[in-house]
Amino acid sequence: MARRFAVTVTAVSFLMAGFPGEVSAHDVSLTPNVSRTKVPKGALERGDLVVVVGRVKTTDSTCFAGVTVELVRTIQNVGERVLETTSTNGQGKYWFKRRVRKDQRWLVRFPGFQSIVTGHSHTCGADSSKGIRIRISS
Repeated sequence: MARRFAVTVTAVSFLMAGFPGEVSAHDVSLTPNVSRTKVPKGALERGDLVVVVGRVKTTDSTCFAGVTVELVRTIQNVGERVLETTSTNGQGKYWFKRRVRKDQRWLVRFPGFQSIVTGHSHTCGADSSKGIRIRISS
C-alpha cells in the first residue's frame, strides 16, 4: 500500500511539474563595441596625468562584465605594446591612468574570448577602440 502511494505521488508530481529534460546547448557569438575618451582633451605637458575611460558594450553581460581590456601603444612601422591591463566592472566600464612623457598613439583593445560550459558556447569577438592621440606641447 505504501509503495503504491509513493508511485502515485511521483507520477502526479511529474505530471504537474513536467518531465525533466535536458537544457538545450547553444552557441552564441557576440561582437562587442569598445568606446573610449581621454581626459584632459587636447595638448598636454610632459608629466601630465591622462585618464582614459570607456566601456565594452554587447547585448550579453558575459562579454562585458568582468572582462579584461588592454591599453595599447601603437608604434608606426614597429607594432604594438601593451601598456596596462584592467578588468571592466559589472556594467562594462573601465579606466586607465598614465603619466605622459612624449607624443604617442594609444588604443583600448578587448581581445575577446570563448567560454564553453556544459555545452553552452559563448564567443565574444575582439574589438579595439578608435585611436587616442597623445600630444606633448613644445
